[in-house]
Amino acid sequence: MQNSSNTCPNQIPTYYTLTLTLLATLSFPINSTGVWLVWFHSPQMGKFKFCLLYLQIVTFMTENWFSYVSHGYFFFPMIAGFNNSNVAGLSAHATMIIWVFIFCFELPSIIICFLYRHDAAIGINNSRNILKYPNMFCLFFSHLLPIYTAGTLHLSQLTYEQKYYLLKTKYPQCLHFVDNNSFEMYDWTLNPWIEICGIGALTLVIIVSAYGSCLVLHTMHILHKLRVHMSAETFKMHKNALISLSMQCVIPSTLLIFPMYSLFLIVAYQIEEFHEYSNCAFFAICSHSCVSTIVMITTNSRYLSTLNNGLRSILHLRISTNGREQASISVPRTIVF
Repeated sequence: MQNSSNTCPNQIPTYYTLTLTLLATLSFPINSTGVWLVWFHSPQMGKFKFCLLYLQIVTFMTENWFSYVSHGYFFFPMIAGFNNSNVAGLSAHATMIIWVFIFCFELPSIIICFLYRHDAAIGINNSRNILKYPNMFCLFFSHLLPIYTAGTLHLSQLTYEQKYYLLKTKYPQCLHFVDNNSFEMYDWTLNPWIEICGIGALTLVIIVSAYGSCLVLHTMHILHKLRVHMSAETFKMHKNALISLSMQCVIPSTLLIFPMYSLFLIVAYQIEEFHEYSNCAFFAICSHSCVSTIVMITTNSRYLSTLNNGLRSILHLRISTNGREQASISVPRTIVF
């Protein structure tokens, strides 16, 4: 029997909810700016802007669902927790399925962007796409991830009797949560579907990510091979777009991979001492959308120029307005009686 005095707090710590709300508040203007730049200031990107828009919207929805709509607080090393959902009528199990379903769309949205860059490179001299069918299969395979994870997670739910037995035998101080609709827990010994969900999802992610990495290398190879057939400006545009997209995916991914790996270790080795840290790891996970948008903007010279000109216009307008207000102040006349 484990000491669960700290594992099952009776309420979500104030700092936890406050930090998630703050992250969502900061993320909203940054992600909105990213969507605005992609939609209105990407004239040379053609259809590629729809790929970026897909990625921006999915990451934004993932972050806001967890940070604002449904605050989840977990009882690691148990695979359990409860949430303060702002959506009435949704159980903790349902909110978790929705969040995982949205979150898993990030992988296909990234793959679509890389596939577009690959096809754009091939289209420079109308070469035959030898990876046409593997690319289509990869795209289909990546879109199976949200359906697979949501479906297997739905089947992972424990019955009331199973939850009661597990809490009573291993975490008796958490037993009062069994009747709480905001509480949910999973266990692979009682219901192996949660294990099937995790292993299958990880396998899909590894396969698709490995193919995506090969796709990036192949795209770079095509660009260098066809460099003689394009102008220096065109080559630079294709190369910068590919590098920017790669950085937009790799840098925020560190905010997902390392926290999730640490959570896996905490659950696998039942490290109860890291309970507080395990929940703080979600601060990094919930900020990946904001970081992704910042990377996208800072690695795109057009976006930086647009923002710079916009800020200058706003500052110039304010200075001009203040100058007119000061000039309009007249000196009162002296009244002689």
